[in-house]
Amino acid sequence: EGSGTMNAFGEDFLALLAGSSVNWGALCLMDSDGDERTNGDELGDPECIWVEGATPSRVVGITHPAFVDQEIITCYNSPCFN
Repeated sequence: EGSGTMNAFGEDFLALLAGSSVNWGALCLMDSDGDERTNGDELGDPECIWVEGATPSRVVGITHPAFVDQEIITCYNSPCFN
């Protein structure tokens, strides 16, 4: 458990948490940071089809869904998702 203020993506995640899982379909379609890109697009899943344990459909051009204008993170061999 962390402490301090939760960012917008964390707030949205928490709001969609049901038991031990989150409704990814709903969270994916949201734009937590208001930058006009969905959370799914920022995390490499623009089609919102990702399932836990899988690699997103895109691993290049990943950005943080809680921060506008976040520098793009390039992932090779999926290190961003370990």
